[in-house]
Amino acid sequence: MANILADIKNTPLKIVLQKAYAKFKDRLNDKKKRAFDTGNPTRTNNHPNPIYHSYVSLGALNVDAISKETATFLADAYVDHRFNILGSGWVKNAHDSEAVGFEGNVYLGSAEIDNYDVYGNWLRHVVTKKHYRATKRIWTEINRLTYDYIAIDWQKDLKSGYRWDAKAWYKDQFAMSYGLPGVDIKVPFELCRLQHLPQMAILAKVLPERKDALLKEFFYQSLDFISTNPPRMGVCWSSSMEVGIRAANLLLAYDLFTQMDTEDVLDSKFKAIFANSMYDHGSHLMANLEFKESITNNHYLANICGLLYISAHLEDYPNINGWLSFAIQELVKEIDKQILPDGGNFESSTSYQRLSGEMIVYSVALIRGLNRDKQKCLADYDSKSWKYKQKLAPIEDQAYEIKDGIVFPKEIDDKIGKMIALTETISKRNGEVPQIGDNDSGRFFTLTPCGEMMTYAEAKKKYLNLNNHSQNDEDLYWDENTLDHRPFLSAGSGIVQKVGEVPLFELEKMLVFEMAKGNKTSFEQYAYVSPNRNGENLEHKQRTRISDEIPPGNSLKEGLTISTFPDLGVCVLKSNRLYLAVSFGNKHNLQYWTHTHNDKLSFELNVDGKDLIVYPGTYVYTALPEVRNEFRSVKSYNGVLVGNEEQNVWIDGVDGVFRTEGKTHCEMLVVKEDEVILSVEYNGIKHIRNIKVEADEIVITDNCNKPFELNFNRFRIYSNGYGKRLF
Repeated sequence: MANILADIKNTPLKIVLQKAYAKFKDRLNDKKKRAFDTGNPTRTNNHPNPIYHSYVSLGALNVDAISKETATFLADAYVDHRFNILGSGWVKNAHDSEAVGFEGNVYLGSAEIDNYDVYGNWLRHVVTKKHYRATKRIWTEINRLTYDYIAIDWQKDLKSGYRWDAKAWYKDQFAMSYGLPGVDIKVPFELCRLQHLPQMAILAKVLPERKDALLKEFFYQSLDFISTNPPRMGVCWSSSMEVGIRAANLLLAYDLFTQMDTEDVLDSKFKAIFANSMYDHGSHLMANLEFKESITNNHYLANICGLLYISAHLEDYPNINGWLSFAIQELVKEIDKQILPDGGNFESSTSYQRLSGEMIVYSVALIRGLNRDKQKCLADYDSKSWKYKQKLAPIEDQAYEIKDGIVFPKEIDDKIGKMIALTETISKRNGEVPQIGDNDSGRFFTLTPCGEMMTYAEAKKKYLNLNNHSQNDEDLYWDENTLDHRPFLSAGSGIVQKVGEVPLFELEKMLVFEMAKGNKTSFEQYAYVSPNRNGENLEHKQRTRISDEIPPGNSLKEGLTISTFPDLGVCVLKSNRLYLAVSFGNKHNLQYWTHTHNDKLSFELNVDGKDLIVYPGTYVYTALPEVRNEFRSVKSYNGVLVGNEEQNVWIDGVDGVFRTEGKTHCEMLVVKEDEVILSVEYNGIKHIRNIKVEADEIVITDNCNKPFELNFNRFRIYSNGYGKRLF
């Protein structure tokens, strides 16, 4: 609040009045739009050309890395409507499913449906009267193949049991659950991305005997979602980011499933419904772009990438080709804005680096593979007829060129390559990355299952968040590893040459290669910075030798390299046995609200493939603000504690979940062949940390201008993915 008042005080009165009037006008428009959307059908029903361009050949995809055991488990789960959403465990999702609760918070969300009749009369309980007729018409298409399909409850938080409402306008959804303990709107968001649908198509290739069942399940679930989620109604439309990611996943799944549809399951009626829904998704995105003049982030990137997939797949219709030109225009801008000169993501998070990186890689591949008809659209449009708020530049002002395909400026190609190379450099030998900043387990596409199979007994022993689950101990449990970023690296290798020597997921590599029609680009490698500045001796000093946990073996210094990324603010020391990553702050980061943690000068240590000292992860956001703060606190990291001082300060409660007031100033002082020295200053505190690699130990020397305690997180508090807690 103090920041807002200060901004108002320092802003000219004319500007304040203009902003106040614009806000008043927006609220008035919202009131009119709410009345219209709740009182009228909101679906498009007249898309004339439900024809799609195919960008991927299913036959070219290599699925050898997916075991039949894993594929069978996931196929069974998806057909049975069991999902593991952000640590929910593999639980069934139906309107009458009961939740086990989250951290002791249980809600009895119910649509109050007494009779699920095959004719769809029960849908009156799910949507408004004005949306009921169209909803029922789409729903009953399912009856062409079966009367036994059980609807998914897309409005429910599978963990807490809280239920949002498809009868309520999309902009009212956040207010419904604001501040309720244990309630997490990210859970229905994640399910409504429908990322399991393209994976189902991949599973159908692994299990050809299940192809027909999985194809029909795609048919059922697509119609289920489209029918029970009218545009601009319910929780699944309340975030444009989810709309964009969902559209891309629906279209990729459609592309793959149509190639195995020998019996015309996806008939002309389905295709018309599907095309109309995709057009509705695009219209919604253009009307609700998460754009701010001051800053754009992964949300806006998802809007643009979703719009790109829609306009690349649909035949021409009012606005579609304009959407395509606009999406490519904005993607080029966002790559330049959001990817730093060293290849890092400006949001100070290695996990968001992967999320944004996947969106960029898969979207750039799609652009490079656009057919000639779509390329002609880019060379022939009238920017003056563009009627949306954000401008579409004239053709001659676009940053890209249309030659034999779409050509990006060299600096953009360089940033894409550096982005992928950075992830390869900061990865451990097993493909995992350190959890610097927030980790919400976000993905664009989730194709090759990446994790391990275990029993429920083993899962409950591993994860505290599963302790109240009642599944049989001998039941199988697939545990997806969201810290393994090799699927992203593999996808990147499909469009960029010389990514690095990493174990590749051939499926992702070939899918991107196919999308891009084999068009790859090289990039200029990032030159690592090796500063050599004078440090200083401060009044208080401690030296720590980390040796007891390190097993005997060859020297830790064998093959040692040090890579520094000053823009992202990460330094990585890697040798034949050693992995050590240090966070020292993103100098480009607007720390007022982004995904940074109080981790400056903290480090993660891995020797011989075993984690010894870790970053804690994230666990949750708004569901439990106090736990959110615990995980991002300096007390959960591996640094110095000066009383109760935090490096960056947040507001308590839900309002502070994504807001921090940046206080830190970090510098890299020295980089030698086996040593790094870094400093951080905040709130009158100055801390200098020296990290030196010896043959059989790591020596940490900390200097501070104030008395301090040392803190090392040896799995005292740890989450390896959003909603998953180990300790």
